[in-house]
Amino acid sequence: MKTSNINREESKKRLLKAALQCFSEQGFKKTTIRTIAQHANMNIGFISYYFGDKAGLYRAVCSESMSELEQDFFLYSQSHLTLRQSLAGLISSFLKPMKLGKPVQQYMHLYFREMLEPNGEWAQEIDQNIRLVHASLLTVLGRHLGVKIVDDPLHRLAFSISGLALHMYVTRDVVQAIQPHLLTGPESIDIWAAQIVAQAEAMVGIEAMRRNNDVTKLH
Repeated sequence: MKTSNINREESKKRLLKAALQCFSEQGFKKTTIRTIAQHANMNIGFISYYFGDKAGLYRAVCSESMSELEQDFFLYSQSHLTLRQSLAGLISSFLKPMKLGKPVQQYMHLYFREMLEPNGEWAQEIDQNIRLVHASLLTVLGRHLGVKIVDDPLHRLAFSISGLALHMYVTRDVVQAIQPHLLTGPESIDIWAAQIVAQAEAMVGIEAMRRNNDVTKLH
């Protein structure tokens, strides 16, 4: 089964797209490789050729959404950036997939299914990607707050800030039902990202005040 590099990549993308749709709608157990091949309009043998088996294809689909995100987070956690620059870069990178439209909804459905019917991919995603992204945000916050040893309040702040952006993914269907114009295109995502950056910056300011007050009380 010989293919050129271009055809190989195109074939893999077709299979990944079809698999994402099937896995997000039916879950891992109910989805068959035959169904995926039919959706991709490809020979079933290509799945084993490119991904080994259904589990290998499922792993590839689950990891696809985070392929560039980790690199972006490290890029925007560099020490020469201001707090606003770091937050703007981190949040815009996190929300970049929102501009893809339907695939984002499919990925969210897929992850929800993985949480309810775990196959090990969500735990691996947390350990290999989400944990590193969280560490990058801790680095940014710790540097700008002057915190040298990461403590629980810093973790809570990081989780709260990332939660502002994550909320957009989780409630996308709700937003579209109530205020659909808030998610009408890439520009609307950028506007929302800017608002989240301002909110996150305010949260950092409040945490700085809290820490200063605690220091003052000690004296």
